Amino acid sequence: MSDVETRSLGRVALLLLAASVVRLGLASRHAEAPPPAPEILPTLLAASRERAVEEKARSRPLEPGERLDPNRATAVELDRLPGVGPAIAEALVRSRDEEGPFREAGDLLRVRGVGPALLERMRPHLELSPVGLSAPRRSIPAGSAFRAPPATPGRAPAAAPHPRPTPALDLNRADTLSLQALPGVGPALARRIVAAREEAPFRSVEDLLKVRGIGPATLARLRPLVAVSR
Repeated sequence: MSDVETRSLGRVALLLLAASVVRLGLASRHAEAPPPAPEILPTLLAASRERAVEEKARSRPLEPGERLDPNRATAVELDRLPGVGPAIAEALVRSRDEEGPFREAGDLLRVRGVGPALLERMRPHLELSPVGLSAPRRSIPAGSAFRAPPATPGRAPAAAPHPRPTPALDLNRADTLSLQALPGVGPALARRIVAAREEAPFRSVEDLLKVRGIGPATLARLRPLVAVSR
């Protein structure tokens, strides 16, 4: 046998040996891998069916005249809009949840991936639901002061009851505390009334106009509540 034939036979033997090693390695690797657990198969089959249903819903074309509300539609439904893929559909849902509803079609431009050209393709298939503008009701914290609701237009708000002295208060005898029970009379004005009568007793209720801080309007409120002793 020549040297050339010997070398050829050697190469063939090496190739056969390498192939045997590779085959044994693959066989042992498959033998070590455990078979899938039987209880996992139903879950995998269910997930596969759900995926198929979702893909069918995404690929269903819009019917003539059909419109979608970006404030209510799911990501699967929004994916049916022309030019909108799964990523933009998810971004639309995420934007309305985090930044608030879309008030007009132009608001969709705030979503990453939506540009003027895509918006124009989507616009004929959009129908936005009206968005309420009323402010949410706020609960009153415990211990906070209660505020009465505004008065009805055309009707004057009811005045808070003011303690009225009964019988009529004598301007020449009442002390400062009693005078402060009168509407519009505070501590300073009560002291000025007492000081005025000490200079000269009141001869009539109209003499109150001589007291600084009492004008015709205040006098009109006080007139039915006060009197002057003779």
